Amino acid sequence: MFGAPARFEKEGNLERVTLVEGPRPLVSPPGKVYSTSPREALSSELGDVVLKGPDLGIVFAEASAFQFARELGIATPDFGVCEVPGEEGLFFCSKKLRGRYPVDHWVGNGLVSNPEVIPETIAFDVWVANWDRNIGNFVEDAEEARGEGEGEGTKIFAIDFEKAAVLRGEPDRFTINGWPGSKFWPLEDLGRLCRQYALPRGFLEKIKAIDPQHIAGVLEQIQLDLDLAAVPWMQTSIDLLTSRAQGIEKLATEAWDE
Repeated sequence: MFGAPARFEKEGNLERVTLVEGPRPLVSPPGKVYSTSPREALSSELGDVVLKGPDLGIVFAEASAFQFARELGIATPDFGVCEVPGEEGLFFCSKKLRGRYPVDHWVGNGLVSNPEVIPETIAFDVWVANWDRNIGNFVEDAEEARGEGEGEGTKIFAIDFEKAAVLRGEPDRFTINGWPGSKFWPLEDLGRLCRQYALPRGFLEKIKAIDPQHIAGVLEQIQLDLDLAAVPWMQTSIDLLTSRAQGIEKLATEAWDE
């Protein structure tokens, strides 16, 4: 299984996915404007996938965040890396699920089988300094929920971590350390919708429990998986993830008290 939960012991490398058709521009859902230009393609392993890259900051941030999110129990689509014929570099790719549409209908009407993923993702965003969580950064798929034995309801998945500043090497660590936790509260409609959720204290404890050596090991393995000789901001990412994990309760409380 691609990107399977590692329970704090990473199992294997990022899967290499083979494209068999595409890529083509990804059509945005109503009301969603992409800050980058993601594309979609057909792969032999995951079916339809969404491509991000090949910018190093975006690919490294997405791959690292997806891996950490899965290890912490946040539902994400299956993911891997791939080459695009005729283009240089590796691309991050994630399975394109059925619903790339705003989830406010499902959440607002209590139709979600895993509502905890939303406050936990907000806390995760605080940890990795992802400042661009909006209503389009969750996708839904009722078929995935049934396939995993979760019964009726629509399962929500977190996507889009490319603005995770801690993982993409910009801005510098001093600027990131100066950002309050409130900077990472979701934007606009999603921010208002999320006021119903309490601070996920149990999830914060999971973040605090991550060993610094494990953080380094995951990021170094991602570097290898991406065939990179070096990631210039690697040590900064390790240091920031470690320090922010220890201070996550204060930072997350700032977000919730915004």
